Amino acid sequence: MHSEPQKNGPATPYHRVINVSRNFQLKASIDKGSREWSFQPRSSSAALYSAIASLGNSDSPWESIFVASPGAVQITQNETMSSSAVVNVNSSSNVLSSQRRSPSSTIFTPKDQASFLEKAYQFYKDRNIISKIVPVWGKLRLKSAPGSPPVSSIQDPSEVLNYASDVGSNRLLEGPTYADNVLWDVLHYRIPTIDGFQQQIWWKDFNRWTQYFADHIVSIYRPGDLILIHDYSLFLLPKLIRKRLPDADIVFFLHVPFCTSEIFRCLPKRAEILNGVLASNVIGFQTDSYARHFLSTCVNALGLEITSSSHVDTSDGFRAAILSSHVNIDVPRVYSICNKQSVQSKVSQLRHLYHQNMKVIVGRDRLDKVCGIIHKLRAFRQLLLKYPQWRKRVILIQITSSTVGNNNSDLEMQVENLVTQINSEFGSLDYVPIHHFHQLLSAEEYFALLSAADVACVSSIRDAMNTMALEFVACQKKNKGSLILSEFSGTAEVLVSASVVNPYNYTGFADTINDCLRKSMKDREQKFSSLWMQATSQSSQQWIYKLISRSGNEIRSVKSRMTTPLLTLSDIQKQYKEAKKRLFILDYDGTLIQAARNSLDAAPTDRVLRTLKRLVSDNRNIIWILSGRSKAFMEDWMGDISELGLSSEHGSIIRPPMARSWYNNTEKLDLSWKDTVRDIFQYYVERTQGSYIEEKRNSLSWCYQNANSTYSRFQSLECQTNLEGLLKQHDVEISPGKFFLEVHPNYLNKGALVKRILKRTGKTDFIFCAGDDRTDENMFEVFLPMPFDYFVHSNLVGDDTDYVDPSMSSIDGKQVDYNIGNSKITAYRVHIGLTDKSTLADYHLPSPKDLVDLLLTL
Repeated sequence: MHSEPQKNGPATPYHRVINVSRNFQLKASIDKGSREWSFQPRSSSAALYSAIASLGNSDSPWESIFVASPGAVQITQNETMSSSAVVNVNSSSNVLSSQRRSPSSTIFTPKDQASFLEKAYQFYKDRNIISKIVPVWGKLRLKSAPGSPPVSSIQDPSEVLNYASDVGSNRLLEGPTYADNVLWDVLHYRIPTIDGFQQQIWWKDFNRWTQYFADHIVSIYRPGDLILIHDYSLFLLPKLIRKRLPDADIVFFLHVPFCTSEIFRCLPKRAEILNGVLASNVIGFQTDSYARHFLSTCVNALGLEITSSSHVDTSDGFRAAILSSHVNIDVPRVYSICNKQSVQSKVSQLRHLYHQNMKVIVGRDRLDKVCGIIHKLRAFRQLLLKYPQWRKRVILIQITSSTVGNNNSDLEMQVENLVTQINSEFGSLDYVPIHHFHQLLSAEEYFALLSAADVACVSSIRDAMNTMALEFVACQKKNKGSLILSEFSGTAEVLVSASVVNPYNYTGFADTINDCLRKSMKDREQKFSSLWMQATSQSSQQWIYKLISRSGNEIRSVKSRMTTPLLTLSDIQKQYKEAKKRLFILDYDGTLIQAARNSLDAAPTDRVLRTLKRLVSDNRNIIWILSGRSKAFMEDWMGDISELGLSSEHGSIIRPPMARSWYNNTEKLDLSWKDTVRDIFQYYVERTQGSYIEEKRNSLSWCYQNANSTYSRFQSLECQTNLEGLLKQHDVEISPGKFFLEVHPNYLNKGALVKRILKRTGKTDFIFCAGDDRTDENMFEVFLPMPFDYFVHSNLVGDDTDYVDPSMSSIDGKQVDYNIGNSKITAYRVHIGLTDKSTLADYHLPSPKDLVDLLLTL
């Protein structure tokens, strides 16, 4: 069973992998008197820790660094363990009352932290794991000795003094409370009913706590590292890292389910959370269905675009790849433990304890409502009611565990009451149907129980990859037991040969248990052979190796398609300063501001307005803002800047710089097509709830920003096809936007408008043209590197005699040769957004914010 997954490793360009998780694999305790640390392995998240540990093996192709919080720390005393308390460095658990009695027990001094680091290294070394570890206690503090290296040059995590003096503060202890009390519930389809004020406090702590992780990662990062972030507690981390390491390769993997968009939209901080994780290059999920839910949420909650290859185009001009890859257990390790003599001895003892004809059903769950323990118990009761022949012939051994301090007292009471009820109803002096143990078992006891059982039962109502199911199969090589899985567990999409049940259907659940108990050895062997192949298809080591390899390939693929270079200040500043006359032609929506779903969000920010005012204050600059929005909108928000040239409704109505009036440029256009288009749009309004028609002087738009994103985009494509067939005889252009479909005369395209602006402006030394979508390609085309004629038959403002632009006096009515290749004229065509889209632009900037930043620095 030994595998050699290292063949996948060298395919990636990375030398180091920085794994980031909420907790280390170890559970820490410290003696209150001696301040000595001791560690025990964690029983939870075994598959994750096994995968991370495999990167620290001697045969790993990568150097491994593990960044995590120490987690819940138990305070003990040599005199008596009864006075122990728990200090949770990164959990949302409520600290125990005994902790509060002694403030000193909650404080971890720099000396304690240094001792922890030393002992933790030894803990991993004893297990043949050579990963470097970086504990996150609090705010990062670096060596301050003279001549110490800057953060960027630190080569070893041990060079960082990541010790904090305020570890015992409640704010640090409660850092991930938001993740545990809000995110956990939402991701598992439960809408939290928590006071809004309390959520705000948790949110601030959550941001601060995540920032501590970002500081540590940035301090140890080297170009060429892969940053691999694990699970929902660190949703915000990718964006915090991306702000400081824009070129870093970041992979985020979610180990829990991802709910549907209708549930996730209930989160007040949904946009911040989604944008936080979307700063990753690659986002991984356990199953295809969770990945689909995430993509749907990005569309419905943020209005983002999804490519056919399951990439998300973010509002920051970034592209995140989405993939699914289920985690697996360390199969060789589990199999070897099950075959140890000590474990086999315990198996024999269990079989002796329950006579040979007794069937054993086993379940192990956290004491959490999502695990469906109540559903399992009720289904077991239904089994004994409906199939009385199984009374005194089958028992259920249920193991439950809870993390320290979690408030599950109500659920615990429900479980105990139901167990007592069933045992009273069906039990006797010599028969106890349910054996409930609310405790943690040792590894040998646990694997012995899995080996001795006839049936394993997972009844979770929401779950990702249930490792107990995988471990059961690994332990049942000899016994060939049956596995029952809830259809709501992600494991059911992997172990497809298991018996799948709906845990809410107690009768159907009981019928499935009966079928499994009655199976012959031949049927069990046939079923188990498939289960064995599915469960052992890859180990935890192979999973993380493949994840790194696939992620590296995805990142390289996206980067290889980035054909338009990034525009930097150095590319433009020299030409800008030397130019005597400069022309800026800027699209509005999606270029100066993010494309917005409604007009309120489309208003220019104060920063945009300040930038425009600063540009027009230089009399060498001529600034035009081109928009499809109405004259009223442009007048309300930018009309007070008289130096700006404004164009509304795609050039229908314009106000040149310093003009007192707006001019209608399309009075004689044929608009007979409007009635046809209006009827078609009305047809789709009636069939797309939330959509509406917006009519301007020379255009009609069907707007669907308030409708269901997925359905409305499908409707938009169909509508566009119908329009193209019906409007062939009309001189109109059909322009699809991010949340609308617009029809306007061909005469009103940005290319024609730009030509008229150039004619009026006259000779310039510097031209800067920026846009974000397909309609802006018309104006980019004007600036192709070849001679063309400024002179066009129509004037910019019709027959206006009141307005005369001084810059046009020398060329009015004359033909002017214009050549981008001329060294005296410099033109920049800049696409705002992703760089792999087909564009005539010479450069790109990722987002409107980047454009405003550039303009502000000129």
